[in-house]
Amino acid sequence: MKPWEKALKDYLRIRRSLGFQLREAEFLLRNFVAFLQSERAHYITRELAVRWATQPANVQPSFWAERLGIVRRFAIWHSAMDPRTEIPPEGLLPHRYRRKPPHIYSDAEIEKLLRRTQQLSSPKGLRALTFTTLFGLLVATGMRVNEALGLDRPDVDLELGILHIRRGKFGKSRYVPVRRRARNDTSGSRCGRQIDDACPSAVDHGPDPWPPRGNRLVGRAWRKCIPPSNR
Repeated sequence: MKPWEKALKDYLRIRRSLGFQLREAEFLLRNFVAFLQSERAHYITRELAVRWATQPANVQPSFWAERLGIVRRFAIWHSAMDPRTEIPPEGLLPHRYRRKPPHIYSDAEIEKLLRRTQQLSSPKGLRALTFTTLFGLLVATGMRVNEALGLDRPDVDLELGILHIRRGKFGKSRYVPVRRRARNDTSGSRCGRQIDDACPSAVDHGPDPWPPRGNRLVGRAWRKCIPPSNR
């Protein structure tokens, strides 16, 4: 194992032993380590950190600052092993995050969205079934996307109309009621049966039941179905 890869492995192991999940951080730091290796860098410098952090074009400056912040925490840890490490100071990439005003979807827009998801193509038709069911569930319950993606079959009780969220915000669990109308929706039931027929065995992904690409796939389907003005 190369030195930078070993350093990252040790860093992730120690941070996770303290309770941090670091899913996005791991993805970004692996990219940063590959960048360091391509630059033949023996230690982290401020210039390298900033150059890597600002690589993506057409993004908000807040994203650059987020990337640099992840590298900064890694550099602080790594400086204990290599005193040559340059720790990027806080505020090196100043930014002011500007949140877009939320768009409240009308009933007509929601119906149009679900019609569009039903037209998504895939070899077995699973893509249309999956996203129609997912977006419909978000509309009916108000769940967060990550909460819906984290559901396993034992977490869903349609007889009582209860969903068990095991990995919600800040790692908390909670119960979400499902209205009878949503539970009895024939299109939703048909989608569920068709998905079961196409995938009779549930795939066990370990502690994280949805593959890491889950959010990116949802975002891609969302952009395909939603007009740019409403995103």
